[in-house]
Amino acid sequence: MTRRPTIAAAMLAAAPVSPEIPLRDFVRNPARAHLHASGDGRTIAYMPPRERRMSLPVQPAGCDAAPVRATAGKERDVADCFRKGAGRVVRLKDLGGDENTLVVVSHRRGRDAKDLT
Repeated sequence: MTRRPTIAAAMLAAAPVSPEIPLRDFVRNPARAHLHASGDGRTIAYMPPRERRMSLPVQPAGCDAAPVRATAGKERDVADCFRKGAGRVVRLKDLGGDENTLVVVSHRRGRDAKDLT
């Protein structure tokens, strides 16, 4: 019994080879992630990378005003964030790499940070 090439095999053989994606591009942090509008719609919190770590700035909605950082840490990424009303930002972070997530709430300008865990 002889094998005949199938149509799928012929199509795969004729398909162009995709370029390889460098590993650093594949696992890098996104330019912006987790966008959250405040309850009153006046500010937006989001997570961009800063010094190779995911940070958490807040900026006025609908304008290009400079964002205000709600976090100051550089040792670990902010894992996630969400809003608590118009003036508070809640973030999840890992302290020291032990994979025990802390829940921290602060004013949208980064003041009065309080660990809730």
